Amino acid sequence: MHNQVKSVARARSLGNELFNSGKFSEACLAYGEGLKQHPVNKVLYCNRAACRFKLEQWEKSIEDCNEALKIHPNYTKALLRRAASYGKVVYFDLLPFLFCFFFLI
Repeated sequence: MHNQVKSVARARSLGNELFNSGKFSEACLAYGEGLKQHPVNKVLYCNRAACRFKLEQWEKSIEDCNEALKIHPNYTKALLRRAASYGKVVYFDLLPFLFCFFFLI
């Protein structure tokens, strides 16, 4: 049990370090390794969602936020990150229509 806790803490710390260095793909993998050890860690899901947001993988970001919210339904950080991800999905889904609308006027 103690080794598992240390392993999860190392994965989170490494993920944070990589994220702060702009290495979002690598950070995503590090958080994923932590989730293998502790699959009900809301912080790791939310941190991985942040990586996926930065990588423009908004649907995957939403999925990770949803997982964090299953664990802790009022987790504000996950709610805000999910809203931001939904905003990107909607924007990019509507972009072709907006482009046509403005150029046809």
